[in-house]
Amino acid sequence: MSASATVTDVNDDRTPERPGRGERLLVVDDEVDIADLLRAGLRFLGFDVRVAHTGSDALAVAEQFRPQLILLDVM
Repeated sequence: MSASATVTDVNDDRTPERPGRGERLLVVDDEVDIADLLRAGLRFLGFDVRVAHTGSDALAVAEQFRPQLILLDVM
């Protein structure tokens, strides 16, 4: 293994315990407790998380925040 590969491996923050490295996620759920629980867990894993509680709020947040993934409560 080359020295550069070793340095890359050592400096890589993405581990099975912390897969996120600032990836942007938007959580949309009208249940505040569920949204807060998801936000806390995803932030712990290293994701940059925003929360919206209505469809119109989600559209506004998505336009500004540009999430890479939206977790949406369909029910």
